[in-house]
Amino acid sequence: MRPVARRHLAVAAEDRRFTSRELEGRPAEVVAPVTGDGHDGRITVDGELWSARSVETGVTYAPGDRVVVVSIEGTTAVVWKGVS
Repeated sequence: MRPVARRHLAVAAEDRRFTSRELEGRPAEVVAPVTGDGHDGRITVDGELWSARSVETGVTYAPGDRVVVVSIEGTTAVVWKGVS
């Protein structure tokens, strides 16, 4: 492979994006209120911003709360705060 092509194909570790399966079980921080009633909030996972909803209906997580990614549904992370 030519050096020019190699440079363009190389991806720095900090530019690496995660697959949905790799995100499951990872800790995240709530940056916009997350609810379980169908209105997506926002979380950050390793610096990436994701839409998120709570696994539990009727529960709201506030900005600054630490949560865990349970699963990914489409482009939305389903999260759970766990035992506080």
